[in-house]
Amino acid sequence: MSQHATARTELARLIHERRMSYEEFAEYVEKYARDHGEPGTLSVRHVQRLAVGKRDDGKPLGPVRKATARLLERIFSTDIETLLGPPKSGSRPVPELARLIGNSKKVSPHLIALLKEQIAMLRRLDRELGARVAYNEVKAKERQVSELRKYSLTPSMRTELGILQAELCTLAGWQAFDLGDSIAAWNFYEKSKAAAADAGQLLHLSYAHAEQASILIDLGMCREAVDVLEALDRRGAPSLLRSWFSAALGEAYAAAGRSKESQRSFDEAMCLPLGEPSINVPYVALDEVSLQRWRASALAKSGDIRAATALESSLQRMDPSSVRAVVSLRVDLVGAYLLTKNLVLAQNHLDQALRSAEEIGSVRHSAKLRVLEHKLACA
Repeated sequence: MSQHATARTELARLIHERRMSYEEFAEYVEKYARDHGEPGTLSVRHVQRLAVGKRDDGKPLGPVRKATARLLERIFSTDIETLLGPPKSGSRPVPELARLIGNSKKVSPHLIALLKEQIAMLRRLDRELGARVAYNEVKAKERQVSELRKYSLTPSMRTELGILQAELCTLAGWQAFDLGDSIAAWNFYEKSKAAAADAGQLLHLSYAHAEQASILIDLGMCREAVDVLEALDRRGAPSLLRSWFSAALGEAYAAAGRSKESQRSFDEAMCLPLGEPSINVPYVALDEVSLQRWRASALAKSGDIRAATALESSLQRMDPSSVRAVVSLRVDLVGAYLLTKNLVLAQNHLDQALRSAEEIGSVRHSAKLRVLEHKLACA
C-alpha cells in the first residue's frame, strides 16, 4: 500500500505534491531547520502520524509542539490548523487555474508575516554565507511569491505580495550579479520593477532602478548609470532611503570620474538622519559605518590617495559577518594601495580577499581580484 493511501491531512497532500517520501521529507525538514536556525524537529514516525491525523494507537493527535508547528508553517507558508486539516483537493480533480486562485485566496496577514520572516532569514544567510548558499532558496521563494501574487484576487494581499516579490527579486538580482551572471541579475531587476509597479510602490520601483545601475557601472557604462540615478523619483522616501539614494548616486559619479559631484552626494547622504527602517519601503542595510565604507569606496574609484586610510578605518569598524561587503572593501583596498605603491599591504589584502571570495563563490569579486593580481605582479 502506498504511504499516501491512508493520508488524511493537507500536510500529507502537500508532501505528495513535492513527490517526496516521508523519509525524504523528514530529512528535508531537518536540513531546513538547521539552515534557518529553527529549533523544531520532525521524525519520520511523527510525519506519518501527522499525515493520517492519528496516533499509532488510532487515538486523535494531541497538540503539536510550538517549535514543530512554526517549522511546518515556515516551510509551507500555511498555518498549522490548515496543514492538519483535511486535504484541500477533494475527491474530484480541481482545474489548475481554480487551484492556483484557491491557493492565493489563503494568503492572510499571518502568512505575509511568515513570508517576511523567511525573507529576513534568507538575507541573513546571504550576508553571512554568501550567494552560493542562499541563491537557490531565494529563487525558489521568489517563484512561490510570484505565483501567489499572479493569481491573487484580493487587492490588499496582492499589494503585499508585490512588495515581497520586488524585495526578493532585488535580492536575487544582487546575488546573480555577485555570481557573475549579469543577464540573470538584469532580468531579476526587471521583474522587481514589474512587481513594484503592479503593487503601486514607487519607492520599490526606484530602488530596483538604482540597484540595476550597479550593473551598468560594472559594464563601464558609468554615464548611463548616472543618468538612471539622477532621474529617480524619490518622492515620499524616508531619510534613510534618501541617504541610500544619494550614496548610490555618489558612487556612480565617482565611477564616471566626477569626483566633486560624488563628494557632494556623499555629503548630502551623511547629513540625513538614518533612523530606523520604515514600513513598506525597500530594505536597505545602511548605518554610519556602511555609509563611511561606501564613501571610502567612491574615493578609491576616483583614484583619491586618501582612499586607503578611509578604507582601513572602515574595515576596522565593519561587522565581519557581512562577508561579501568585507571582500568588496578589500578589493578597494588593493586598488588603493596599488595607487600609493604600498605593494606589501596590497598583497596582504589581495590574498585575504581571494580566499574569502572563493569561499562564498563571489565570481564578480574574484574576477576583479585576478585583474588586480596581474597589476600587482607587474608593479
